[in-house]
Amino acid sequence: MKPRSKSTIRITSFAMCMGLSACGGSSNEAPPLSGGVTTTVVTPPVVNIPVTPVQISPEGVWTGPAFTLFISFTGRAWALDMSTPNPVVYYGILQTVGNDLSGTLTPLAGAGADPVVSGIIVEAPKGLTLEQQRSGTSVSTDLSYSDSFLSSPSLSLVAGVYDLSTGESIVVESTGVVRSTDPDCAISGGVQVPWSDRNVYSLGFQFGPSPCPNPNAGVEGILAPLSSGEVFAVGRRHAPDNVGLVLSRRQ
Repeated sequence: MKPRSKSTIRITSFAMCMGLSACGGSSNEAPPLSGGVTTTVVTPPVVNIPVTPVQISPEGVWTGPAFTLFISFTGRAWALDMSTPNPVVYYGILQTVGNDLSGTLTPLAGAGADPVVSGIIVEAPKGLTLEQQRSGTSVSTDLSYSDSFLSSPSLSLVAGVYDLSTGESIVVESTGVVRSTDPDCAISGGVQVPWSDRNVYSLGFQFGPSPCPNPNAGVEGILAPLSSGEVFAVGRRHAPDNVGLVLSRRQ
């Protein structure tokens, strides 16, 4: 009988490698086992698993120097820029991927070119760095999250007399009813609480016929109490010119 020759066993299975104390971070030859048998350890390939970015909601009221921005959970956005001699009201849609914000805000009534908006939402403390591209010029604004946004809503928080930037004045009752300060001008509509856990309010009303200064014009907008005690109030008049409205509450 011919003598049995020594043999070499090569193990390439990752599962078998895991059971050997000699497995390491690279391919190497382990010391011989009893009987002259050796093993070759092969490190399995590294598999890179894609990481999905954590989605951060941009929803809320954001304030900064001369700039206020409201973004709803659907991405609908209103903004007010007070850095120019004539304040500009913007309307548009902003969305996030991870913490990257992007979208377009449109100035109402032809107040200038549409700025393409991008930004980064920063957590702890919660803030937002807004980048606006206006006619090739980049404008950066740091905004802070208004804690009052998550306060319990109450129509009494936005009740008062408001002067519109177009010259009219309205009264918002604590019941949500809206009326004109001019007793001869009839207004239908009011203020509503769209979300029971968000301190922001939808505004919608329509001027009546003459002698109202803008007969039959419809108005929509939002009211949002700020941590400072002021009310962020903007909107737009649908007819005849889709003009942006700034509503200033009298003190």
